[in-house]
Amino acid sequence: VWGVGATDINTHTGNGFVDLTGVGDNSPNHGTLSQTVSTILGQTYAFSIFTTLYFGNGGIAVDENGTAIALAGSYGTWNPNGQGVGAATWGQLTGTFVAKSASTTINIAGFPNESFMIGLEDVSLTGPAVAAVPEPSTWAMMILGFIGMGFVTYRRRSTSALTAA
Repeated sequence: VWGVGATDINTHTGNGFVDLTGVGDNSPNHGTLSQTVSTILGQTYAFSIFTTLYFGNGGIAVDENGTAIALAGSYGTWNPNGQGVGAATWGQLTGTFVAKSASTTINIAGFPNESFMIGLEDVSLTGPAVAAVPEPSTWAMMILGFIGMGFVTYRRRSTSALTAA
């Protein structure tokens, strides 16, 4: 993990990013990041991540509960000078998936032995807005309002019946 205060690679935003390979590894054994989130069965979610690579045919694979998410976009590049210091460009990869359960695990893994450096930053997962559930006090006020409207309607009917008689 490449943390805060990186001196040889600029970040996309903020002060740090994650490197799945470990800068300086000659034969990288790439790591994996996983996060489990609550989802709504059958709803579509959008995944987005910013990346930068040094060299190779590598990159990342992203899956949800073991099913690959097809990614569109392009990787950024990191071009170090002779001292390892250089500027990174950050490319955005995006994809969508339909939730198959109420809980979804997103895995982000680097392709083994194919890239020297895989930088990741600004990962996001967006989906449908969850409908708000009224608080108990709101339900109580609504019920009292309906009772009050019913009482007023009842009183008007009985007053009209007395006037007609």
